[in-house]
Amino acid sequence: MKVLIVDDDENICLFLKGFFISKDYEVIVANNGDKAVEIALNEAPDYIFLDYIIPGLNGVHVVKALNFACKNVRTVIISGHDINIIKKQLNGYNNVVGYLPKPFDYTELKRLVSLIESELKPVSKC
Repeated sequence: MKVLIVDDDENICLFLKGFFISKDYEVIVANNGDKAVEIALNEAPDYIFLDYIIPGLNGVHVVKALNFACKNVRTVIISGHDINIIKKQLNGYNNVVGYLPKPFDYTELKRLVSLIESELKPVSKC
């Protein structure tokens, strides 16, 4: 399985990368929204862990851009902002499968990923 991690915080990227590598995922990292869209279109990840506030296209714009080209990529939004506001902005985008509020810890991340893996198997690529 392949995961794209998108965050401008290097520590969060390293934490998530280590977590997914330990689960035998192939990991790709981007630090801005424009690069995230480019990578998603070229690499066709199974999952995207996407920060809400990033340079370039923000998380909402990335989801909207990929909604047309990569409808089947499952996306988790990461944010320190009010998750309910983000959910309203992304209402109707079925490729968003979860939200991970910052700050988060290993237990919270593990729980969310286990839930996603058990409920949503990867589907066809971009």
